[in-house]
Amino acid sequence: RQRQMCIRDSRQSNIALERRHRIAEGMRDVMTALNSNQSLENVLTMIATQAQSLLGADAVMIGTVDAASDTLSVLAICGPTTDADDAATRATKSTMLKQAIVSGQPIIFADSGGDPEQPSRIGSSPNKHQAVLAVPIAVEAARFQGGMFLSYINRELVTDAESELATLFGAQAALVVENTQLKATAQEMATVLERNRVARELHDSVTQSLYSIILNSDATLLALASGNPDKVELRLHQLKDIAREAMTELRLLIYELRPSILEEQGLLAALNERLEAVETRSGLQVDLQLECDQILPLDVQDELFRVILEGLNNVVKHARASHVKIQMVRQGDCCRLILEDDGCGFDVSTASRYGGYGLKTIRERLQRIGGTLTVRSEPGAGSTLEIEVPI
Repeated sequence: RQRQMCIRDSRQSNIALERRHRIAEGMRDVMTALNSNQSLENVLTMIATQAQSLLGADAVMIGTVDAASDTLSVLAICGPTTDADDAATRATKSTMLKQAIVSGQPIIFADSGGDPEQPSRIGSSPNKHQAVLAVPIAVEAARFQGGMFLSYINRELVTDAESELATLFGAQAALVVENTQLKATAQEMATVLERNRVARELHDSVTQSLYSIILNSDATLLALASGNPDKVELRLHQLKDIAREAMTELRLLIYELRPSILEEQGLLAALNERLEAVETRSGLQVDLQLECDQILPLDVQDELFRVILEGLNNVVKHARASHVKIQMVRQGDCCRLILEDDGCGFDVSTASRYGGYGLKTIRERLQRIGGTLTVRSEPGAGSTLEIEVPI
């Protein structure tokens, strides 16, 4: 008998150990997803799936409550969805969530269709056939109020250990919401910085070009009045060159101010539109080959698009190139992008030291998506930007 008890205790220990291992793995997977570029809905769905598996719930739903209308919006669900769109059920669960949010702790309700005004606290034994555990999720910075529901059919008890684990999943969901808000704020700041950069470019390049045109026009008139045709011809050629440079700068800035088709049609279409609008008109031949653009999240595509634009702008304005190659291929768990031109090249050490040729901006953009940049160039030998971004 003692031997049987030892075997039983050993089995229980193994079960408990396996459960702890599964919990640790589940938490690790969620944290990995949290640090990835997955959408809010995808990560919350992963949390709901992990919670259902590890807490033995029949269904898990994560939602948010609108403070003005008290309506519940479903963000993620795992398990039976027959009641997910039921207005009465949503109203009831909205009331449940508000109670849990006010209390600041999980609450178990005896029945999802019962009276939410009579909740049973965690650890109690409701006599109804279904228990619903409501875990509050509140993120003040994101103005988010919601929670996670775990539904149990033919279940009379939710233990303290299950409550604590459910609270941990709720905390992870709150982290996901807050992380999404931080990303959105960073994107808004990036948009403002981008607008400021365009304004600086407009002032520094185009305004100066126009001022140079005025000065050269005055000098041309003086040369014409003095009867010096050689100087007149020289000034006219200079005016033509300055006007051409100003037109190129304006074309680049106008394109950047136009709404991109990236979100609707993807990176390839957006690049083709840009090449047609700028590089083709400048007489530059471009070889474009993209293979892994469609598997990248939209925010990664957007950053890569801006990186390529920065590189192309450098080629148009500085490289005096006749041919550019843009190639994107998948290598293992990375996407490798190459931007290569046959222009005049530059001293990489000097450019890196002083942040020239937009390299600082490119590196900052790549840091946001975990990418790396390698620059290869030398005077008279063209230049190559090699970029790697994790998939």
